[in-house]
Amino acid sequence: MPTKIKVLSDQAINQIAAGEVIENAASCVKELVENAIDANAGSIIVEVNASPLQLIRIVDDGSGMGRDDALLSLERHATSKIFSFSDLLKVTSMGFRGEALASIAAISKMTIITANEEGGTRLTACGGKILHVEECARNIGTTIEIRSLFYNVPARKKFQKTDSRSLIDIVNMLTKLSLAHPTISFKFYSQSKEMLLSKEFETEDFLVRLEKRMKDVLGNNFLQEKAPLQVLDLECKIEGFIGLPSLTRYNRRGQFLFINKRAIYCQAAVHAIYDGYGPRLQTGKHPLFVLHLTLPEELVDVNVHPQKKEVRLLDEPRIKNLLRKGIANSLQSIDGATLAPSFDRVEFLQEEAPRSMSYAPFVFKEEKDLLESEIVFFDRNQSSFEHSIIGMYQSYLLLDGCLFPKAEHILGKKEGLLMVDLLGVCARVHYERLLGADDANIAVEPLLIPVTLEFSAKESLQLCAYQEEIHSFGISFRSFGNGCFIIEAISSAIDRDSVQEILCELLESLDQGKKDHLLKRERQKKLALTTCKIASSKKGRVSLEEGKRLVQEFLDKEYSNQCPLGKPLIKHLRKDEIKKFFEKN
Repeated sequence: MPTKIKVLSDQAINQIAAGEVIENAASCVKELVENAIDANAGSIIVEVNASPLQLIRIVDDGSGMGRDDALLSLERHATSKIFSFSDLLKVTSMGFRGEALASIAAISKMTIITANEEGGTRLTACGGKILHVEECARNIGTTIEIRSLFYNVPARKKFQKTDSRSLIDIVNMLTKLSLAHPTISFKFYSQSKEMLLSKEFETEDFLVRLEKRMKDVLGNNFLQEKAPLQVLDLECKIEGFIGLPSLTRYNRRGQFLFINKRAIYCQAAVHAIYDGYGPRLQTGKHPLFVLHLTLPEELVDVNVHPQKKEVRLLDEPRIKNLLRKGIANSLQSIDGATLAPSFDRVEFLQEEAPRSMSYAPFVFKEEKDLLESEIVFFDRNQSSFEHSIIGMYQSYLLLDGCLFPKAEHILGKKEGLLMVDLLGVCARVHYERLLGADDANIAVEPLLIPVTLEFSAKESLQLCAYQEEIHSFGISFRSFGNGCFIIEAISSAIDRDSVQEILCELLESLDQGKKDHLLKRERQKKLALTTCKIASSKKGRVSLEEGKRLVQEFLDKEYSNQCPLGKPLIKHLRKDEIKKFFEKN
């Protein structure tokens, strides 16, 4: 009777391993670039075709390989980085399992051109089988070309991301590797167009190199308000920059943590960083940082995740305490005036009072009282709901409940005083408009003076990929090259000073929606809520005319009596409540 259990072929084993190690073009680039880093390369060049699956080329000036090593490099579990099981307890290289090249070769058409002191070798392989080996001329280093990735794994190729999304993933990965190794020069080209460039610097000071590298790959605007951090405790070292509490985001896009030059996620370390900020952080806000932790290899377990995205700290309390104290001390060392929030004198725009008024404004003796209790009154001889308007206090509209057309429908009673939160109405109206963005784009108003913003390489690619979707949310822009974008028009519900923050938050939501495969309607709600949350928090005051338009649309469309965050839009003060305010004890 034939046996049911069979031993898989080497090709099948390599294809299965490729599924674990190589998910997409970005993971392929990551494995090859890490090999170049382990080969002590000082310069790494990455090139891709219009479709990264068609061509990936990695060129480095590392130590290279001889003929025999080139042949062995395509064997499964063949590596020069570990020699025994005990070496896994103190891994010092980026890669160590010896699966990357064999796995990639099994699902692509590969060419390796490499040279060391003894000479050069050219090797070609297809589907994991070596087709040809010959001598060639090359400077010391290695060039690896990957063509037709996943050509023999149609099930994997079918579910690959779009070419633009793949480019974004590659840039994101190279950004992290570039920040992790500020002493190495990285260049990335797509169709011969430079997408990312990080230069070499002669200085030996690590913080100086890291700061210049941050400007290269993240832009000049990243971490403008920052504090340096340097902690040395025996063999443990923490170096980098942290953003001041005044420089925060609604998401974690600006957080880069490296342990032994490896970009990872470590929940324990992140919690310690937040603890170091303490009460300085606002609720729902996240700090920005680029931090390098250099720890003894025996204190870091990198075998937690197959792709080494997470690590386990073996002396967690000690490392968390170093992080917490280091950040707290770094923030305390800065002048207190820098950390303390500054409040500018508030000045309100005065509406021109109409000649015919049914109420006269109260006159205050103190200028302070006038600023804190400013009330503007309006003509009651108006049409529609406007005849119910009594006045305006900052961004709150005061209405006569007896004359307000839908007071009884909304509140159940038609009497008393109504206070309408115009910022909340603005957020609700804008939210509802965004939900209907499939039918018609949000109306935008051209800016008299366009806003110029700078973004990182990854964010630039995302903005170009999502330009139509972002325009439907009320922001019109165009690329100016080198990571610069010109904002030409925005929705009236968005304050120009909050455009960059809204764009960053939108990019995060758009990415999250792609990853989670959210239903279109649910994704639209998430994006709309994102925009309104920032826009309403930044906009200082709604003008009278804008407030009238918003309330009129709010009434006509019969929107919910709550803002998108669930807060009430109308406060009702009954006659008896107002009367009690003035009754004698």
